[in-house]
Amino acid sequence: MKAAVRYLAVLILSLAVLAVPAKSIGFDEDFDQPIASKIQSKIGMRLDERYNRMAEMLSLSTGQQVLLEKMKTAAKSYLLLQMESKRNMRRVFRDEFGKERPDFKRAGEIIKSEHNQQSNQAFNAMIDANVEFYQSLTPAQQQKLVEFDRERKERLKQRFSGRHNESF
Repeated sequence: MKAAVRYLAVLILSLAVLAVPAKSIGFDEDFDQPIASKIQSKIGMRLDERYNRMAEMLSLSTGQQVLLEKMKTAAKSYLLLQMESKRNMRRVFRDEFGKERPDFKRAGEIIKSEHNQQSNQAFNAMIDANVEFYQSLTPAQQQKLVEFDRERKERLKQRFSGRHNESF
């Protein structure tokens, strides 16, 4: 019983915090834009670094470099779309909280339909670009890429040791 009451209290508090209009705490409608820009820039830099290291290690031909660029662009597009989808979700829910009778079920359906449609297209384009690039590699390049990925996973495990995460 106590756990249920505690859960309900946390839920009500969370909803109350979310219901505070962004303008009332000093933010306009797009208060997260500067943060999003910084994150987008950081994502782009990290992907560029990774793909540049990959290109150097594999000694790519001109055609393979074009396919690598295509793969990089598709990955960035997918990740940025995910960020935009989250921002859209926050906007839709913020708008619902401003209504006299919020309809969160309808809001959720709108968000899911937009997200699923856009995300699936971007995800499929990213996978297609990856497959096309990997198929262009010679067997020796493919083996180097496998080693590159193992080393990357090992670096990530070392960086995040102590955290419980086996998704690398």
